[in-house]
Amino acid sequence: MEGHPMIQIARSIVATTLFTICFFSIAVPAEGQRRVAPDSLRMIQEIEPLHGTRGTLVTVYTENLPLQA
Repeated sequence: MEGHPMIQIARSIVATTLFTICFFSIAVPAEGQRRVAPDSLRMIQEIEPLHGTRGTLVTVYTENLPLQA
């Protein structure tokens, strides 16, 4: 017994909604960070892009810092 067509449509909508909610709750946007550790030997000048999906290629521009004795 297949059920009434409206019930089938309602179940499809519920299933799609649950799938979408689960998908977006797991997906975390990737963001670049603009912080440098105090003991680092390079200072990050620029990061492009700051936002992107998983697998996005990122370019990091840095400046060498002088070594301190």
